[in-house]
Amino acid sequence: MSSTRDLSGVVEREGDLFDAPSGAALIHACNSQGVWGKGVAEAIKTRYPAAFEIYRSHCETHLTNPQYKTVSTSTSTLNEVEEILELKSNDDSDDDNSDTSSNTRAIRAPEGTALIIPPQRGDYENNSDNNGGKKHWIICLFTSGGFGRRRSSPGVILHNTLLAVRDMKEQLALLGEGNESKGGDNHSHNHDEAGNKDYNCKDEDEGLGMPSGLWSCRFNSGLFAVPWELSRKVLVEEGLTVTVVN
Repeated sequence: MSSTRDLSGVVEREGDLFDAPSGAALIHACNSQGVWGKGVAEAIKTRYPAAFEIYRSHCETHLTNPQYKTVSTSTSTLNEVEEILELKSNDDSDDDNSDTSSNTRAIRAPEGTALIIPPQRGDYENNSDNNGGKKHWIICLFTSGGFGRRRSSPGVILHNTLLAVRDMKEQLALLGEGNESKGGDNHSHNHDEAGNKDYNCKDEDEGLGMPSGLWSCRFNSGLFAVPWELSRKVLVEEGLTVTVVN
C-alpha cells in the first residue's frame, strides 16, 4: 500500500477507507436531502445504518423547517480560485442562491456545516461483518444542496466545503474541551433548525471523547464532479492532518 505526504498534514494512500483504525473519523461529502444513494455515501450507509438514520433525521429537520443565512465569500475559495469560476460557467446544474460578482451569498442550512456522528452501538455490534466491529465516527460535510443534476455548482460546492471544514474544526475543538471538562463523556456538537448549535449525546458509550484521527475519501471528486485538488487545497489551508484514501 503506497502513500504520499507533502509538507502539509494531508497524507494520500491507496487502499480502503473502511480499513481506518477503530476510533477514527471517516469524512465524506453529503447532499442536504437525506440521501446516501451512490458512491462512497452508499457504502457508508450499508456499513453504518444507524449513522445514516441520524444524518437522514438531521436533513429532514432542515427540510421541514428551512432556514437561510447570508455568508461572506470575500475571503473564500469561491472568488479566489480562477478555475472554480471557469468550472461554474460550464456547469449544467441548477442555479444556487449566489452571485460571484458580490461578496455574499444566501445559504440554506445545513449546507456549509458539518455533522459529527459518534460510533453507534447498532453499527459496530450488529454490523460487525462489514466493519470488523470497529468504532468509526462519521463526519458529514454538507457541500451540496442537491444531488444528481440538481447538485450545487462546483464553485458553490467548494465554498460550502470551506465553510463545512471550518465548522468541523470548531466542533472538534469543542469536543476536545467537553471531553476534558466532562471526564471523557461522548458528545456531538450539531446545529438546530435555526442554525444555532447544541451539544447532544449521540451514543450510549462513554469514554470515546473524540476521534483518534481523521480519514477521508477524495470527497467532492466523484458524483459532485469537483477536481480533488481543489477540495484538498481546503484541507491543506485549514491546517488539518488527514489520511486520504483513494
